[in-house]
Amino acid sequence: EFLCQIAAVTYENITNQIELAKSRERLEQAVSSLKFGIWDWDMERGDLYWDDYMYTLFESKKEDFSGYFDAFQKTLHPDDEVRVNQALRETFDRRGDLRTEFRIITKAGKVKRISATAKCTYSPEGRILRLVGANWDVTEEREKEMQLFQASKMSSLGEMSAGIAHEINNPLAIIQGKSYQVRKIASSDAIDREPIIRLTEDIDRTVQRISKIVKGLRSFSRDGDKDPFEKKSLKAIVDETLSFCMSRFANHGIAVEVNDIPIDLKIECRPTPISQVFLNVLNNAYDAIEKLEKRWVRIEFEDAGSLVVIRVVDSGPGIREDLRAKILEPFFTTKEVGKGTGLGLSIAHGIIRAHNGKIEIDSTCPNTCFQITLPKYQTS
Repeated sequence: EFLCQIAAVTYENITNQIELAKSRERLEQAVSSLKFGIWDWDMERGDLYWDDYMYTLFESKKEDFSGYFDAFQKTLHPDDEVRVNQALRETFDRRGDLRTEFRIITKAGKVKRISATAKCTYSPEGRILRLVGANWDVTEEREKEMQLFQASKMSSLGEMSAGIAHEINNPLAIIQGKSYQVRKIASSDAIDREPIIRLTEDIDRTVQRISKIVKGLRSFSRDGDKDPFEKKSLKAIVDETLSFCMSRFANHGIAVEVNDIPIDLKIECRPTPISQVFLNVLNNAYDAIEKLEKRWVRIEFEDAGSLVVIRVVDSGPGIREDLRAKILEPFFTTKEVGKGTGLGLSIAHGIIRAHNGKIEIDSTCPNTCFQITLPKYQTS
């Protein structure tokens, strides 16, 4: 992130001083030590220029590069090609600048994850003329993030294990009781079909309840970092997350209230990591208010045009001002020793940032409030 900021500032300084057409050489010099590859795509002529480090980054030779966009497309991972083209189209439609991330497959068959940002130039009529951008390798960074992400998920599941067991044992007891009643009716001389039908319907509903919990757990525990972005109902993500953590709250007298979220309100996201964000924030709220006299959590949402705002508010008194700047940092925790890793909120922060959103503490709220803002569409 620090390198990105340096590159962005460097680029802005250059473009403010000289014409875009003359800036490429100075931009290359300014960021060459930072291991950025520079590219320049002249949309009117169709030419795509790569500097020397781009060939190193993509592990290719100059003679293998045609100088046209199709040469770049051939390097893309098949699962990311459509998304990259969509990101370009949407960037051009809104006349903005480009920021995206994608995977490539090198000539040797190695998969690398590349981050890209570009300044776009448009005609007065809004036609795209040129893109000048920078690419850099984030493969190792994403792998480390994923390791922390998985560790945090397993830690979260461990904290909820007792509640999950209770959530599953209750409906299993219901099934056992209903089965006994069915057997009792079936063993009588005169069998009444109506009670059997009602009992089997109850059993079906209870099985579906267990199935929903198991499905949520299976989805949550898998590695969703490599999943493509998809349009997913926000309500479905929230409900799936709550399905395997509600018992933990209920068993400790913590009321959870969720504002009505329209089923058709969708966000373009990776659902599993977003579920992880909600769970981390909810677990944080649980730990903060577990011993308070008043214990409640409220999940609110706001449809803000191209954005969705989710607020998780709990009955706690808020986070001290001197801790607000640190609370999202890795390994920072206010919990007692042996309780919590200090990774939950920092991983949530990383996931939301990767979705081009933001997570912050609402200091205007009289209680503790984490506010998550996400775009409905991933245009960069």
